Amino acid sequence: MTGLTTAASDPFLDWINTKLGRSYRFDGSDREIARDGANVLHLSVASLFDESGDSGWARRRDAVAKQLTALSSNSLTVWIPPTADLPHGDRTEFVHRIVDAGATLEPGQRGQVEFPVTLTLKKTSTEASYVQVAGGLAPHWAKLTGRAYGQYVLDTTPIHRLPEPETRVADLLEWVVLLGNGMKAGTSSDFKAEDAWTLTRPRGIDDGCTLVGAAPELDPTNGTTVRKLLRDALRRAAAHPRQEPAAQALVLVGIFRTIEEETATIALRGCDPSMYDGFDVICLVADGQCKALYGPRPDRL
Repeated sequence: MTGLTTAASDPFLDWINTKLGRSYRFDGSDREIARDGANVLHLSVASLFDESGDSGWARRRDAVAKQLTALSSNSLTVWIPPTADLPHGDRTEFVHRIVDAGATLEPGQRGQVEFPVTLTLKKTSTEASYVQVAGGLAPHWAKLTGRAYGQYVLDTTPIHRLPEPETRVADLLEWVVLLGNGMKAGTSSDFKAEDAWTLTRPRGIDDGCTLVGAAPELDPTNGTTVRKLLRDALRRAAAHPRQEPAAQALVLVGIFRTIEEETATIALRGCDPSMYDGFDVICLVADGQCKALYGPRPDRL
């Protein structure tokens, strides 16, 4: 749990300090107690995804983390997008891409590592204008329909997370339109793109490299699963001995492609308010970013 706590605590403290104009910092290596002068904040961290899953995937995750720790001069957190897998064979290029991308990050900074992928566009007809999209570009299908003339099937399943900034996505969509309009019905074309995973560099403590993710056969975004794990996290954190008179923060870690696609907000709304009344702030950390689900109570923080 140490690596997960470190991965979650830095984005959370950055968020709370910006939100409230505070300067909370940890007491040395203790990642449960943060102080801003006389103000004391106790952090509880819990995951909203199954951390066990397939044992083979867990072994690959731990092996990659060990390799990254040995090769990287910085502590890093790799945020693995939903359904993404880790290499089964030679991991040399995979690991070096992460190390090289992480070397550009300053403490507390968020960035991304890009893996080259091949996408396929198939033109099935010259009539009308409709693009059926599977994979990472699926939420953007409407931006293609009406611009690419004909009917198409676009396979973007190798993309688990789209690159930032949004202009990169716009450029990719433009290329799909140009490519499709130059194709004949019954033909297909492969083209290159990038699968971009988020990296963060923790501040002040060397816990090595941590991979935050779920086995690819699981769906960590499923609302029912998230709701169950959230309720379990509320019960465990509420039962934890209180650090009075510290304010109480619950930081939940989720696996979502982006923070905008999270399902934790609606899950918390479905809980009995008495379950979280004892907390002064509840936040979600996902994709290296932090979002408030409840609070904060300024009078307590």
